[in-house]
Amino acid sequence: MLFNTLTFLVFFVAVLLLHWSLSKRMQKPLLLLTSYAFYSFWDWRFLFLIILVTLANFYLTQSIFRMPISRKKNILFLTLTFNLLVLGVFKYFDFFIESLNSLLNALGVAPYPNTIEIILPLGISFFTFKAISYAVDVYRKELEPTDSLIDFGIFLSYFPYMLAGPIMSAKIVLPQLRAIPTRLSSATVNSALLLIALGFFRKTVIGDYAAPLVDRIFGNSTQFDWKSLLIGVFAFSFQIYGDFAGYTDMARGISRLLGIELIRNFREPYLSRNITSFWRHWHISLSTWFKNYLYIPLGGNRVHFYRSALNLMLVMTIAGLWHGAAVIFLVWGMFHGFLLVAHKMWIRSTSKLMLIKNLHIPIIFKICGTFTLVTLGWIFFRADSLQSAIELIDRILRRSTGAFDQIDLLQLLILIVTSFTLDLTVRIYRKSNYVLGVFSSGLVIGLLLTMALVFRASEIIPFVYFQF
Repeated sequence: MLFNTLTFLVFFVAVLLLHWSLSKRMQKPLLLLTSYAFYSFWDWRFLFLIILVTLANFYLTQSIFRMPISRKKNILFLTLTFNLLVLGVFKYFDFFIESLNSLLNALGVAPYPNTIEIILPLGISFFTFKAISYAVDVYRKELEPTDSLIDFGIFLSYFPYMLAGPIMSAKIVLPQLRAIPTRLSSATVNSALLLIALGFFRKTVIGDYAAPLVDRIFGNSTQFDWKSLLIGVFAFSFQIYGDFAGYTDMARGISRLLGIELIRNFREPYLSRNITSFWRHWHISLSTWFKNYLYIPLGGNRVHFYRSALNLMLVMTIAGLWHGAAVIFLVWGMFHGFLLVAHKMWIRSTSKLMLIKNLHIPIIFKICGTFTLVTLGWIFFRADSLQSAIELIDRILRRSTGAFDQIDLLQLLILIVTSFTLDLTVRIYRKSNYVLGVFSSGLVIGLLLTMALVFRASEIIPFVYFQF
């Protein structure tokens, strides 16, 4: 059930009416049941998996809290092992078997039987990461485990963020579940509707508009010249941003109407001046998760510079693998790890070399340079395989000939203008702390929805991040 469908609209309106008509005691059971119903639309069989993960983590984390110090670490290890096994079996089993078979073939040894093609449950990377963070926070005594199984069930399966985040911390969600407001102010409703309209616009006018162009060029890369390939690469950069940021905006607006506030997952990332800033503004909840639960435990910035750089490479490589069980995602993560390490080295050199320290680079060049590097990295994210990505890059570098359509370039220019204009407008609006009145808000919402409905594709295009 996609956010941008009539089916979801009917579902959400029904949930919203029931939510605010029920007593406060009944609101949370409703949220849990509707979240399970929402997930059942995809595949009801995996509902049992979510319930299993919920029950196991609920009781194991309570044991972590109550056990003596000498046994806490063992229970934590058991909890993390369980969650990683769930994630590993469903998401990485086939990948590791295929990799093992490739290694055995190279060594001249008979391979294992063929993979069993396990179906990937939607959102598994998101709800297992939330479970892991919850267990670690309890172990660190940063959070007292909830005694409410319903609250914990909602935390893991809350339908606005269940399938593609943001990856919310229990320290943010659980207190809100204990204090759901009895009513919403008109300003809250206006801002929620504005977020939904903005997200629908991003998804439809930017993400879905770019999708056919991207699919056509990446699906037939050998038929296009190098300029068209670059157009396809840059178009995908806008597709994935419009698609994913659009989902997050809609999720935040939907949740706000239910009285629960979600964190921002994007802060105009394509206006970043360097790669470190980009990762502070892109998929913020995932970056924060890896920082708090992997990078800092490995030593963070407290260790020697080169050890810190190695930790950063390791974290980004794992982050790449988190996105998908394929070598190409591993390369994408390593590419960003290399860029982050290179930026750390640049910052380190500026503090020592006066010539570099006094070098002034215009902001527009920093933004364009960062955006270009990130976009080139998306080649590994979008291509079907590592070989396809290498061939595409090779064709660009060799300036290969082939088909070129000026309409494709015009489409890309429209995407550039629309996306950057929208981001600049949102940034100015956010920094000014200006709140739109009811009339102005309604006007903007109406304009965004009208444009989205006019330009929407003839068929529903799924959200990109649902595959992770």
